[in-house]
Amino acid sequence: MLQWSLRTVYDGRMTTENRKSLTTGQAAKLIGRNSRTVRRWVDLGKVEGYKTPSNLRYVYQDALDTLMNGTKAN
Repeated sequence: MLQWSLRTVYDGRMTTENRKSLTTGQAAKLIGRNSRTVRRWVDLGKVEGYKTPSNLRYVYQDALDTLMNGTKAN
């Protein structure tokens, strides 16, 4: 399950551990999928990301790279 914790917001992007984060919409556009699909993957743990207390989901760029290489989610 996802770990809940607060993140710091910089220029509309949420970052933690010096990892770049993308919104689910940005991630979906990059991989040619629907943002609902990316949200579901985050919720199911198929792609590493996090959900804010306001229910916004973000995906780590490196996790998306792994996804695009076909090693995490289908």
